[in-house]
Amino acid sequence: MTRNLKYILLLGITIIFLTGCKKIGKTYDVYFYTAIENSSGLLTLYLDNKNIGELPCLKTALSTKNDTITGNAIHLKLKTGKYKLIAKDKQGNVKFSGTLIFRFNKVNGSSDSGALEYAMSKNILITRIYFE
Repeated sequence: MTRNLKYILLLGITIIFLTGCKKIGKTYDVYFYTAIENSSGLLTLYLDNKNIGELPCLKTALSTKNDTITGNAIHLKLKTGKYKLIAKDKQGNVKFSGTLIFRFNKVNGSSDSGALEYAMSKNILITRIYFE
């Protein structure tokens, strides 16, 4: 009887914890751009192997309050989860490859080639992509 009570109590605490987290299932406004010019033209951004569009080159400060970014960068609404990012040039060469993960109260980014730099405020994430 005591063992069952412990499991029920643990289950109850887990449910309360998970449903109390504000960002579970939350939607984020995510903006993507680069500050590096590519000699062969703009790169194409892919999210989970889906073509999202041309990655704009914006020479501006990384900030969630920067109107140049919010008005010109690729804008997506993304939910909590893991996303694979790839940026390719016109010839199909991968210039950037990485992952963006939204989990609970944080965001993590990693890259296999190139680099990510980001700024976050509440539900807005500005992501600058670097490549060679």
